Amino acid sequence: MDPVLRRLLDDRHVYTRDLERHPDLLDACPHRHVFVVATPRVLKIAPFSGALPALLKAVEHLEDRGWEPVAWSLEQSGNSGVMMRRGAAPPAG
Repeated sequence: MDPVLRRLLDDRHVYTRDLERHPDLLDACPHRHVFVVATPRVLKIAPFSGALPALLKAVEHLEDRGWEPVAWSLEQSGNSGVMMRRGAAPPAG
């Protein structure tokens, strides 16, 4: 099994880079809640020129697919990201 998919199914988290590479990754996700993690290496090197914009882009992308942010964690060290919850039904269109 693909390691990205295994991480999603077993650990319920994905990295922003995973969503950049696989925009439809969460479409068939069986979980209602998933943590989207800012790619750690980029966040530590340049938080405002890479990781934060990538995290915000991922959130906006998932909102368009029926997910909503429910909690943010923005850390100087450790994992920063956002807890996303799938809505009852994805938006039409």
